[in-house]
Amino acid sequence: TVGGDHSIGSSTINAALSQNPNLKVIWVDAHPDFVNPYLKGTDSHNYHGMPLSHVTGVHELPGF
Repeated sequence: TVGGDHSIGSSTINAALSQNPNLKVIWVDAHPDFVNPYLKGTDSHNYHGMPLSHVTGVHELPGF
């Protein structure tokens, strides 16, 4: 899929994983989108910067 906002990737990947647990993803972006707001030195809580940390399980979000 191709989208305009980084955060749409998490729902797309989660939906694809539900159909194919062996899914492999190539994420092409200018920055990693792997923010974890609980790590020291990371002050952003904007989901826009954390979809990859979410879908990989590095950062768990209540309700997702």
